[in-house]
Amino acid sequence: MARLVLALTRGCEMKRWYRCVDVPLGVRIGIVLLAVAAAWMLMGAFGVAGPEDGADKLRHVSTLDGGAAPERALGSSAASTVTVSLSPSIRSVHAGESFTLAVEVASGAQTVNRVQAYVDFDPQYLQVLEISRGSVLVDEVYNAFDNTAGWADYVVEAIISGTAISTLTGTFTLNTITFQAVTATTGTTLTFHTAPPRETQVLSGSTVLSSTLSGSTVVIEPPTEHAIYLPLILRSYTPLRANFTADPTSGRVPLKVAFANESTGRYTDSLWEFGDGITSTQTSPTHTYTLTGTFTVTLTVMDAHGTPLLPSDVSTLARPNYITVYYESPPNAPSHMQATSISCSQFRLEWQDNSTDEDGFTIYEGANWVADVPANTTTYTAGGFAPGTYHCFRVRAYNEHGDSEWSDWGCGTTPACDDLIVNGGFEQDEGWEIPGTPYPATYTTAITRTGARAMRSGIVEVDDNRFSYSDFRQTVSIPTDAVSATLRFWLYRLSGETPYTPTFPLALLASDVEKMALADDLQYVLVLNQYNQIRRQLIWQRVDDQAWTFHEFDMLVHAGETVKLQFGVYNDGVDGVTAMYVDDVSLDVCVSEGQALEIRIDRRK
Repeated sequence: MARLVLALTRGCEMKRWYRCVDVPLGVRIGIVLLAVAAAWMLMGAFGVAGPEDGADKLRHVSTLDGGAAPERALGSSAASTVTVSLSPSIRSVHAGESFTLAVEVASGAQTVNRVQAYVDFDPQYLQVLEISRGSVLVDEVYNAFDNTAGWADYVVEAIISGTAISTLTGTFTLNTITFQAVTATTGTTLTFHTAPPRETQVLSGSTVLSSTLSGSTVVIEPPTEHAIYLPLILRSYTPLRANFTADPTSGRVPLKVAFANESTGRYTDSLWEFGDGITSTQTSPTHTYTLTGTFTVTLTVMDAHGTPLLPSDVSTLARPNYITVYYESPPNAPSHMQATSISCSQFRLEWQDNSTDEDGFTIYEGANWVADVPANTTTYTAGGFAPGTYHCFRVRAYNEHGDSEWSDWGCGTTPACDDLIVNGGFEQDEGWEIPGTPYPATYTTAITRTGARAMRSGIVEVDDNRFSYSDFRQTVSIPTDAVSATLRFWLYRLSGETPYTPTFPLALLASDVEKMALADDLQYVLVLNQYNQIRRQLIWQRVDDQAWTFHEFDMLVHAGETVKLQFGVYNDGVDGVTAMYVDDVSLDVCVSEGQALEIRIDRRK
């Protein structure tokens, strides 16, 4: 859209046409009408010449009070006219009284969507009491006056919904300004009057057009005339609104931020203030923050095409505390450390992770390093502690920039524990019951893990092969208040038959182990109740590894029960023979701190 400017002045520079008249008691009024006209109107009805037509050759427009006819470039034509009048036409007031000036606009077919009225007055004689809106262009953008400096400024515009802009045509009241007359002499009468409405022609072309509107006067008695100048601007209107985004808006110093200018409307200049003392005039700059803190970012966009620079040509947006910059630093310290004993030698450690940038955690027990664990870990099991001992733990996070502060301490005591197995190393002839069978189990020195003896179950020599169970067992009572119960033992197994691990037949549960019928050689470890009925199978297989292997089972499920731990081998008497050596059996049971542990020993053999 072409921008058409009609400035009505008398012998002054165009650059400051709205402030160019210097009169002692004068009133200068500027009215800006922003009009939307289609391109065909500008090139047709307004007579805008094409590139070949020399559209910028229009140089002068005559005065409206009778003067030379305007010169026009070839192809130029007059557009619709706009008349401006002041109402009432005459009014006399005494000093101290008030009067109201109404600005009336008759735009005919010319569409209007923004109006600005700027008034200069001499505050020695006039004071503004109020500026009131008219009945049009309901969005009041600016309404202000200064009775010390002697100015008033008023801007209204259309309601904009998406791309739709409401417009005005015809005759309407822009606004009213209520003045109070003041003089140094009490009783002086001030007479205000205006000339009849006058037409203002708008001609095509991009060169500034000038004309004068005479006859609009303010008369203050004793009579002194002061011209009221009515500048008129018609131009295509797109609302100017500053807007921007940034990415990222927070990070460690130095922080490089890309700013995107997303302002709407036409603008020629941008001014960025980044909040750290640095500015930029690029449209969408990139800025690196080298200081830490929070920063308010301000963008001002301006449309400098045309003279003068109106309030509608400037828009500013400030985003308070928009950018946050902080130092590279170690991670935040973890907290809420808890140490819970889970056995006579172990603690479960738990803590709260308060950081998002740690590389891992370091755990200490007192002054002793325990472990390093990966990032985002919040639990760890620490072991190797003696029963009934007190320990305190703490943890800290770390990354490439250093260690965090320590967490709070988490402390606890391992439960008092006892081994319920009597003669677990088989060095004496006590603690174990050996049932009488065709080939019974027996203490042996042939193969041992530690000490001088172990227990042999099953048949070793092929010449001794026969149908026989070969078992031994011990009765234990696990306390109800046990917090842990762990069975541990070592096995040395051998067999002349093919190794296999059959499925334990559930039908054997609750059956009498001494009446158990098996089809093939087998090595087993069972949990029996006090009536020799099978409660649980721990090992049920045939293996020929001929090496000591370690086995461990949780027995806490049997807390409050009296059970028998049965080790045994079954030989069917055919094919090869199967045997098993057992050594270093223990059942470590830990109870809550302060509880006594009663140990029952079955000394039957």
